[in-house]
Amino acid sequence: MPSLFPGSKTIQGKLAQAVASFPALPVSPATLLQQIADAETIHLQTKTNRGLIPLRTSKISTLWNSLENDCTYCETVCQQNPEQGLALAAASGFHVVLVGDHVKDLIVVKVDPGTGVAHLEANVKMFPPPSGKPSVAVTWLWRHSIDGLKTIVNDDSTPTSRTTISGLPLNTTVAFGAAVKDSTGVGPWSQWITALVH
Repeated sequence: MPSLFPGSKTIQGKLAQAVASFPALPVSPATLLQQIADAETIHLQTKTNRGLIPLRTSKISTLWNSLENDCTYCETVCQQNPEQGLALAAASGFHVVLVGDHVKDLIVVKVDPGTGVAHLEANVKMFPPPSGKPSVAVTWLWRHSIDGLKTIVNDDSTPTSRTTISGLPLNTTVAFGAAVKDSTGVGPWSQWITALVH
């Protein structure tokens, strides 16, 4: 609530100023202004009259739907005019955000330069236990190859998703893999993750 009304007013004000750039808004700036006022009035009244909460919910839902409809329209206008997209987006009052999620690496490899030592940490969420029970105790299995997977070396297992492998040859691309084992068996090995040991 604290940011809904000020944010809505900012968007409404910018849309009112940029109406020439957005001529076919589904919800006009005047209508949007009235919806903001209605929702804010009822919100303030709920502080002394809890019976108005359902009405406040309805008013805020209407306002939110209007903002979503105007946002979708503004996005369409920006996409149709890519050379002016950022300027149009700024004029609309809506925020420009990059869409996407950061994907954590399957296995993070950190090499200590000049030592032949590599520290590995596996992304636990990408290694479900064979039993399918997330809370079950697992043992982590590790392996590596220094010759393009012709020879695979099984490293010491660990009780956690981290390990350190030493004795690796310098200036060599090493492939690392991991798997988890629980009381029901061994899960599938991961794809190979490579790193230059230098």
